[in-house]
Amino acid sequence: MKSVKTKESKRINWAVPGKVTHEEFMAAIKKAEEGPFMTIEEFENKFEEWIRQKGL
Repeated sequence: MKSVKTKESKRINWAVPGKVTHEEFMAAIKKAEEGPFMTIEEFENKFEEWIRQKGL
């Protein structure tokens, strides 16, 4: 049996106080602001499609 290595990603628990430095927080904000972002119309279309798929 062959073992497979998986990439370990550093997951930050943003809900626990004191686990994230100010610099890490600001870097994450800057990365998130780079996008991509959906327009309101794109969101509404995706949401309607999701509702149809769920049969709601």
